[in-house]
Amino acid sequence: MIRYVVIFACYNEGGIDGLLENHYKGRPSYLTDEQKEKLKEHLRQNIYLDVKSIVEYVNAAFNVKYSIPGMTKLLHELNFVYKKPNIHPSGADSEAQRKWVRNYRKLRRNAGKNDVFYFVDGVHPQHNSMPSYGWIEKGTDAVILTNSGRQRININGALDIDTHTVEVVISPSVNSESVKRLMDKLIENNPEAKTIYMILDNARYYHSKEVEEYRKKLGKIIFVFLPPYSPNLNIVERIWKFFKKKILYN
Repeated sequence: MIRYVVIFACYNEGGIDGLLENHYKGRPSYLTDEQKEKLKEHLRQNIYLDVKSIVEYVNAAFNVKYSIPGMTKLLHELNFVYKKPNIHPSGADSEAQRKWVRNYRKLRRNAGKNDVFYFVDGVHPQHNSMPSYGWIEKGTDAVILTNSGRQRININGALDIDTHTVEVVISPSVNSESVKRLMDKLIENNPEAKTIYMILDNARYYHSKEVEEYRKKLGKIIFVFLPPYSPNLNIVERIWKFFKKKILYN
C-alpha cells in the first residue's frame, strides 16, 4: 500500500515525467571512505593475482565480507584494473635517467631543421611461436606447433622518433659489422640531414674501435648513449614489443 502512495505522490508532483525519473542511487559501500583509502594504499604496495585474495584480505583487515563480483566492482570504482606490471631493472639510477631526459630535450631544442633522431637497439626472436592469451572455445585446447631448435634471427633496428619509420639490418649476429651497415642505411635514407643522432644502449659493439672510426669517417652521425640499465628510455623497445605481439604470439 505504501508503494502505491509513493507512486501517486510522484505522479501528482511531476506527472508522467516524475514517474519516469530514476532516483536509485545504489547500495552504499560496505567500506568507509577511510577503509577504502587504506585498501588503495595496500593495493599500491601489493599486487594480487586474483580477486579472491583481495576479498580474503578485506575480510581479515576490516571484518567485511565481499563477493568476488562485488569486490571486482569496488576495484573498478577505486580505479584499479587487471594488467601486468612493468619491469624495471634494479640497477637503474633514477637520477641519472632524469638527467639524461633533460639533456635529450635540450638536444632536441637545439637541433637543426633537418636533423634526425633514431632510437636504436637489436632484437633476437627465435624461429618459434610464443604462446599467449587468446579467445579459445570452452572445453577445447588450442595447439600451436613449435620447433625443437633454438635458431633465431638477429635484427638491429633504428626508429625515427619523428616519422616513426623503422630501418633494420638483418645479419648472422648484431655486432660491429651490422652497426656499420645500419649507419650506412641511415646516411643513405637521410641525405638532407646535417646530423643524425643515434640513441643507443651501452652494448660493447657500439663502443668498439672499429665502429668509432667508421662513425668519424661518415662525418655526420653522433652517438647519444643511454644511462646503464635504461631500456625504459629506449623507444624502439616498444616497436619490438609490438612486433612480438603481432608476429610471434600464437
